[in-house]
Amino acid sequence: MQIVKAIVAALAFSSSALAQFESAAIDAEVYASADLYDGTGGDSQSSGGPFSGFYGGLTGSFVAYVPLGDSYAQGDAGQSTSFTPTTIVSNASVGSDVDYQGGSLSKGVASGLSTLTVRFTITEATPWTISGSVAGTHAGGSVSLYQVAPARSAPVFYFDSIGMPFFENETGMIQPGTYQFNANISAFTNANDGFGGLFAGASWDFTFSLATPPPPFCPGDADGNGEVNFADITNVLANFGMDYSPGTGPGDADRNSVVNFADVTNVLANFGVPCP
Repeated sequence: MQIVKAIVAALAFSSSALAQFESAAIDAEVYASADLYDGTGGDSQSSGGPFSGFYGGLTGSFVAYVPLGDSYAQGDAGQSTSFTPTTIVSNASVGSDVDYQGGSLSKGVASGLSTLTVRFTITEATPWTISGSVAGTHAGGSVSLYQVAPARSAPVFYFDSIGMPFFENETGMIQPGTYQFNANISAFTNANDGFGGLFAGASWDFTFSLATPPPPFCPGDADGNGEVNFADITNVLANFGMDYSPGTGPGDADRNSVVNFADVTNVLANFGVPCP
């Protein structure tokens, strides 16, 4: 069986950089295989090839098809993944099927596999979000994120084709450390499964992103430019009366969600004080 693997070595993060997937270790694998045997012999086939590009996008799509008289075994697998510095967008599918006619077939199997692993390091607390699905018919897979250094046994998130195949705008926060994002789907069909070789198929489709954390709170900095000066008083007056509950916004110098006289007082109390 031929296995296709593309690996990009990890590059060092600068001490001030957030996680960037273009600086992460990427390991991806896609293959399809099929075998058929009758009483006198058999044939087999596997498919694979290098990914076309890695950063900006990797693509692999392979089919293994073996005919034997009126019978056949077929496996297929594909993956299309694109990267930005902080986002992974990916879809993949696998399938397997065996159909034998004539009753002389003693063995027939087919399979498909697609995996994606991204290991990255962050240096400060970072929000994440993921939306998508991982589903299967007589097959399945999962999408997960684990902290590997310092190691934690519980996943940050784990979605699979049985327990939670659909996930929409799931969010959270990860702390400084090294993380591993995993996605995998597989399908396998055996002619002797008691059903004459059931079709199996699985797929994933997701977007996973790391967001830039908000800057640290600077009391009096109503316009968020990192300084407390006359421009902040102007900003408070321009947004006077705004209610950003439950969040915050321009003019809210004290971050209590409401722009009012307290914000003017807060600007004056911190006037000229350097932001952290």
